[in-house]
Amino acid sequence: MPLLRKYKFDLHAHIYRCEANYYRMVQLLSQNRRYEMYSRSIEIDGHKFELRFEVHREGKFSTIVDLRQQNPVGVPELEMKVLVCHDVRTAEVLKYQGHKRFKVVYAYPNPEMYLPNEKDRVNDFLSELLTNCLTHGLASQREMEEMGVFDSR
Repeated sequence: MPLLRKYKFDLHAHIYRCEANYYRMVQLLSQNRRYEMYSRSIEIDGHKFELRFEVHREGKFSTIVDLRQQNPVGVPELEMKVLVCHDVRTAEVLKYQGHKRFKVVYAYPNPEMYLPNEKDRVNDFLSELLTNCLTHGLASQREMEEMGVFDSR
């Protein structure tokens, strides 16, 4: 049986990932500055998903954003809390599906069954989610009506 190499945290890759997430998040938030809460609808292979962004706390140097996705019956809902730091221009997952304060590296195996690089994985997921919102997402009909994009009459 081959020995598994111990996981080493790559700080440069983590910072790069968080910076990229920051710019994606700012793009989404800046499109909807009038709202404390807005949503994006994404349709993939005929399945429609709605991702709700809610600004939980906004300050001079940081913003906390809650992301929620309501799924069809039987599929667990997505819940994520993201810290957007404007001074260092990073966005990082604080909480995911009820799990919070992710360590940089986990011993494996562990009681929670986290991967050794769990922190990287949840931030990668955020990256994919934001990228899909930017490329395939649509603002909700209510928001588009308020922006004057189209009229529902």
